Amino acid sequence: MSVENVSEMLIYDIMKDKLKKMIIITYDYSPVILNELLENADEECIKDSEIIVIAAKKEGISLEERALDKIREFAEKSKYREILVNENEFKIHGKVYVLIGERKVFIHVGSANFTRKGLCGNFEIMYWREANIKNSNIIDDIGKVHDIRDYVDDIFCAEVLDLVNKLLKILDKKDNVYSQVAVVSHQLNNLFFLSDELTYIKIQDLKKRDVLFLHSIGENSLRKMFLRLLEHIGKRSDVIAVEITYVTPYHSEWSIKEFARMIHEVLREKVVQLHIVSNSFDNFKRYYSDGDVAYTFRIKDLNERLVCHEKLVNKFEFFAWRGETFKGNIKAEMQELSEVKEKFLHAKIIHVRCKDNSGEVSSFTLVTSANITSSIWREEVPNVLEVGVLDLRGLTKKEQKEAEGDWNKFIDYLKAVSYTHLTLPTN
Repeated sequence: MSVENVSEMLIYDIMKDKLKKMIIITYDYSPVILNELLENADEECIKDSEIIVIAAKKEGISLEERALDKIREFAEKSKYREILVNENEFKIHGKVYVLIGERKVFIHVGSANFTRKGLCGNFEIMYWREANIKNSNIIDDIGKVHDIRDYVDDIFCAEVLDLVNKLLKILDKKDNVYSQVAVVSHQLNNLFFLSDELTYIKIQDLKKRDVLFLHSIGENSLRKMFLRLLEHIGKRSDVIAVEITYVTPYHSEWSIKEFARMIHEVLREKVVQLHIVSNSFDNFKRYYSDGDVAYTFRIKDLNERLVCHEKLVNKFEFFAWRGETFKGNIKAEMQELSEVKEKFLHAKIIHVRCKDNSGEVSSFTLVTSANITSSIWREEVPNVLEVGVLDLRGLTKKEQKEAEGDWNKFIDYLKAVSYTHLTLPTN
């Protein structure tokens, strides 16, 4: 299905199966956008629904404002709750949207905040999946029971619901006044190290999966799984070269260097290329307004440090996003993207492309909420919630050529609409 933005996809899911509960997990939250979403949905599809928002930051606006008439209706019926998590205690940075209907559950995971720019304006990427409901008590039980995974018939959606269930069990403790923000400060890490933690996932088990839901907490954390896959590639004698592309809106020279150091530890025997696609160094506007000279020198200096001095990678290239027209589509239930023009890059993707000694290519892709600057790449137990979708089809024989070609084409397009070769001044 072709859609122009995330907002349209959410409305489509609401209309597809009468909404009973919506759970929004986001870093930035705009109640005005939620109000508009509800206004655009069919009244019959939302009249009996409940909405829960878990966020780190909220656009300041009172429920008394006319722009929030629809949300106020839900609040007056005790069907609307906001939980604002104190960033000093635990940072909610993952973006997960769960829509529970009468028969189905719809899951959205990716980079888009629940704001106007996130749902309608930026260049974002979201993974979408649906599952059939096996236990109708899911609407009342989520956030209250020990384990929610058996309530749906899809393992990926079950993994997402497991995270949401645990978050709600910790955060949704009080009978809040629904017209106010409940400020809660909880350390969430311990819950994911209890005895009910998901079984440790081994590399050989991944052959049974096409996609895997990951987050930054627990034994199967996003960072650990990513490094485990790289270690697996590093041990393969047939793999001779690895190209890693990180699409990230925000970065610094230091964060790129630290990421390069991390992958060097597990791929030191391979020929490694590191490509960064981003909005430009530190300030999006500055380097497009006062020329390429300073920009080019910083790229050149970083390249020399990574490749020549510290020898962390064999080749480094930086692609400065310019957001010109892109036409294409991503399969595997990925939201179709069309006509991206002059949009701020906010998507986060890590694409790993491997070449073996016969010339064949295999790959895997991580769609995530984590920038390259995220603490998850530096800390064993980070104080932040990030999420990710690991697409493994490019590593297996099943659908390998289709999935791999799809992702490779998409990543290559992102590079093609970015600046890479800039001219240094001559003396």
